[in-house]
Amino acid sequence: MLVAIVGFVFVFMSNAKIAHAAFQTYYIEAVIDYNTLIISRFGNFYKADFGFGCSFSSYSDEDKSILIDSFLSPSYGDDVVYERISTQTCSVVSSDTLSLSSFTIESVLDGNTLVLSRLGSYYETDFSYGCLFSYSDTNKIVQIDSLFSPGYGDTVIFKASFSSEVCSVSSSSSLNIRDFIVVDDIAFNKVLLQESNTGTKYSVEYGTGCLSLSFYLGTVKIHIGGVFLDGFGDKIYLFNKDQSCKVLDADILITTPISGSLPSQPTLAAPSSSLPTQPSSTPAVLGEETMVPTIAKLTTKNGDYQLWVGTKRKTIKPFGDQYKGQIFARKIYFGSDKIYYLFVAQQSAKDGQFKIYNSKGKVLASRTPFRGSNDEGLSVDIKQNEDVVYFVVSGKVSKQAQVYILFYDGSIFGEGKLTISSNLGEVIARFKMLRDELRLVTFIKGKKETIKVWKFLPNQYSRDKSFTPKDFRISGDKISLK
Repeated sequence: MLVAIVGFVFVFMSNAKIAHAAFQTYYIEAVIDYNTLIISRFGNFYKADFGFGCSFSSYSDEDKSILIDSFLSPSYGDDVVYERISTQTCSVVSSDTLSLSSFTIESVLDGNTLVLSRLGSYYETDFSYGCLFSYSDTNKIVQIDSLFSPGYGDTVIFKASFSSEVCSVSSSSSLNIRDFIVVDDIAFNKVLLQESNTGTKYSVEYGTGCLSLSFYLGTVKIHIGGVFLDGFGDKIYLFNKDQSCKVLDADILITTPISGSLPSQPTLAAPSSSLPTQPSSTPAVLGEETMVPTIAKLTTKNGDYQLWVGTKRKTIKPFGDQYKGQIFARKIYFGSDKIYYLFVAQQSAKDGQFKIYNSKGKVLASRTPFRGSNDEGLSVDIKQNEDVVYFVVSGKVSKQAQVYILFYDGSIFGEGKLTISSNLGEVIARFKMLRDELRLVTFIKGKKETIKVWKFLPNQYSRDKSFTPKDFRISGDKISLK
């Protein structure tokens, strides 16, 4: 009888304590495990552990309310009441205040690696077991217990499709992000980029991971590992493609102002009346800038080349369907809207021996330099000098060479033909910078004694006898100054 009375008094006193407690309503944000919750009240977040008597499920208890006898924040020993199928009562075992900040998911690099942004700053962050992200999570919000940037061990809450996921930060690095515009696809794993803020253009070679970059349109984000884009610690991010790759190499392309006209003629000699002072069309205006031309090597396959025109690939067959021989192919940049393609047939071609196309795949020039000898292939060399591009072709049968100049607007000028009086073999012509001046060097393949150096003027070549064969070394069709 006495035991029953004591038990009744204990239950009565416990219920009276709960009934008169200062219970506050908290909301269950996430269930970490059956007795650990992330809860919130008035914008404040807490990670709380609960004692025996309360059990929680991530599938049924999230977003519900729980009562805690707490005036300010949950603390050890506070009473807890949770109305589930039946009323559960327990107490707080421990509680930590969380300083949650919202980060936007910019890109999902893999299941537990994200690129996050907050207040204009970017971070590449890895997460521990407990959070698994998919590509559909881009632009969603993840909350991290961090006042500034994510750091090791920070608690993470992510509202997934069916329930909240809770994990921690494994590692995180701050990114120095700059915006770049994809101007053009130069070659395999190489693109032309323009920095959005400065307009500076770069030729960028990149590693594996960015499969979409070769046909990407728009802005890419690049983490600059140093002061500027140079391939040391730099990384490309395609946010809307969830791809990233390392920058292997980057070369800045210098710009040269144009003062009301297009690039001038070569400075090797004063122009004559037969050489126009500027190209025929004049797309440039005062104050416009054009890049010092750059030249990139192209690869053809079975006589074909595919270039991007807008968002579509266009197949170019420079020398017709039947031509399957070797092709000398180069891509030449004078600016984002001044891109040209040079193709030279190195074996017999009936449909012109070299051709120049614009960026839309339209033929700008088709030439057979040595009439009557179009059954031969051409040897070719190309050289950028100041603000124009020179290329020279030499015939394997005709024993002739001819220099051409390609200008900013796509027009070309052909110098006169140079005849090499020799029956000793194949004529080779190469450009060389000799004593800071561009010269043409001709020789018979493999025969050093045949080397000659030429100054080339408008429609005129003059022998430069200050150089002799002894000044050079040759190997096959290659030549260099000793």
